[in-house]
Amino acid sequence: HVAQHLRKWLISWADSKGYDIYSDGLKVRTTIDANIQKLANQAVARQLGQLQKLADGQRKAGAERAMLQAGFLALDPRSGAVRAWVGSRDFAQEQFDHVSQARRQPGSTFKPFVYGAAFMQGLSPSFAFIDKPVAIDTGGGDVWTPSDATPPTGQPTTLRDGLVYSKNTITAQLVQKIGPASVGQLAQALGVRQSKLDLVPSLALGTSPVTLLEMVAAYGSIANGGHYMQPVLVGSVEDRQGNLLQAFTPVSESALAMPRADALTLVDVMRGVIDQGTGHAIRQRYGIQADVAGKTGTTQDNTDGWFILMHPQLVAGAWVGF
Repeated sequence: HVAQHLRKWLISWADSKGYDIYSDGLKVRTTIDANIQKLANQAVARQLGQLQKLADGQRKAGAERAMLQAGFLALDPRSGAVRAWVGSRDFAQEQFDHVSQARRQPGSTFKPFVYGAAFMQGLSPSFAFIDKPVAIDTGGGDVWTPSDATPPTGQPTTLRDGLVYSKNTITAQLVQKIGPASVGQLAQALGVRQSKLDLVPSLALGTSPVTLLEMVAAYGSIANGGHYMQPVLVGSVEDRQGNLLQAFTPVSESALAMPRADALTLVDVMRGVIDQGTGHAIRQRYGIQADVAGKTGTTQDNTDGWFILMHPQLVAGAWVGF
């Protein structure tokens, strides 16, 4: 998938510079880290093997076997340099790229943009809503009634716990308070820049389809203190003799996507997701002890499974679904 992505990019680059990609012997140096890429390929194969067994076990008699698919992307948030890119389970069987081409609902992985927008409006992680049934009039006689897997407790719940335990009822009340436009604006500034976002209350729970590339880039901005770095796959292009034709430096914007203090607050809350919340398997099952933060996400009926993990030097995201 990386090669396909590079081929398209190189044709466009070579055409603009007057080079022939077939006869000029160009050398393209990518940002991919061969070791991380190898580990990513192995991880996707191993995990999908296990998940496929579970899926096959739940298949109804006579139903056709559906093959799970996945996308995985890892980048360095400090430069936007892509370190690993797995576009599907097996390129020979599935050329469609689930990193850059597939648009899926991100579910709860979208929630950090809601809480980030709230922190930017001056709310603190200790601000609380009552965990109660929610019904939001969306106009035209439609009422949106988001709920959680467990019944509402009727107790005050802080924004910190709302994100750590991924509470839909708390997130819905929060988006009502701050407005969906502020959420969409922040998501776009952080890196969700190609997909169209519907600025409605349900946006808070990740109902607008986006790409994995956009989501990992956006989390990269959060990990990078609110600074957006455009994802980059090419480090340099050389000619046949090894002379440098062009080097590609990281593209950053002077304006912060999110104030540094608010980005740090958001990262701190998202540490809780890994330490005691919905992503605690990273500690318990996989034994990762590093200072990491992240977010899980599932869409209705577990149609899509997402996980994005942040570290100051590497941000990695995965999507799994049919």
